[in-house]
Amino acid sequence: GIIPPPRRRVGPGLGVAVRVGVSVRVSVGGRVGLGLGLHPAAMGNSSSSGGKGKDKNIKHGRSVLKQKLQRARAAGQLNLDGQGLKALPGEVMAIANIKVLSVNNNKIKELPEELGAELRNLKRLSVDVNRLEALPDFSGNMKMTHLSATENVISLEGLMGLPPSLEAVHLSRNALGTVPEPLLLLPRLVSLDLTGNNICELPENLGPSWQSLQEFILDDNFLTMLPESMCELRNLKTLSLKRNRIGPKPRDGPQGIPESLLTSTPVQALELEGNPLSKEDLMEFEGVQAFSERRLTLKNKSMAGGAATSFDFCGLDA
Repeated sequence: GIIPPPRRRVGPGLGVAVRVGVSVRVSVGGRVGLGLGLHPAAMGNSSSSGGKGKDKNIKHGRSVLKQKLQRARAAGQLNLDGQGLKALPGEVMAIANIKVLSVNNNKIKELPEELGAELRNLKRLSVDVNRLEALPDFSGNMKMTHLSATENVISLEGLMGLPPSLEAVHLSRNALGTVPEPLLLLPRLVSLDLTGNNICELPENLGPSWQSLQEFILDDNFLTMLPESMCELRNLKTLSLKRNRIGPKPRDGPQGIPESLLTSTPVQALELEGNPLSKEDLMEFEGVQAFSERRLTLKNKSMAGGAATSFDFCGLDA
């Protein structure tokens, strides 16, 4: 009837006696804990550690943002990609010398109206993958050369003034519906991407303002025909129309790709993959012969120079 005391065991090879015993404690609140000398936080006390952890993360985020802003004042560049921002931090507007600003992959719905007027030295702005419905008026910024606002919800009315200094504009995956008027007033524009904007037709007056345009990307739209005015794009080299609705040449009426575009422009890369059009259909278009000869000349030059260039016929070979 006598309870023996806890046995003493010797750790193997250590020669040290260790008393094995477990005590049980009951707190006032009824919580049972093992007497192993554990700190309450190690027992999963979320009420104390969880809140402190969250506060620590918030403080860390603010500290990182503060450091980025400080570096931006010295370097003139600021990258706030993937910070979970719902608005552009007000401190950004005070960095007058900023030249490059990137706030991709956030949750921003609106940019400050004074952004274009305040940041007059801004050359490159990237606001991809946000929730923007509109962009502020940038017409007063004479130094901006690159604007990227892909994967937002910008409407036709949401694109206001743009600076004539722009050379590259990327607005893919928005809700424009057509080519906005401000884009037609950019004489230095070299590259334009309007992929996935539900565009059914292009304006007739494309040519006059875009004499510098070399790359025009219109993939994933609903185009069935291109305007004759595109023959005025004297420097156009790449025209991508993947996954549109350009079909075979009709018996009566104009063909989907104007003859003048194929013969009067330096277009070398014409991408038509995903249209209801075969290689044989395209070969019946007026002007394709001149286009083919121009591509053949380019192919010969590339092969002579050892360049590894793809020359499938407009993506229609497969």
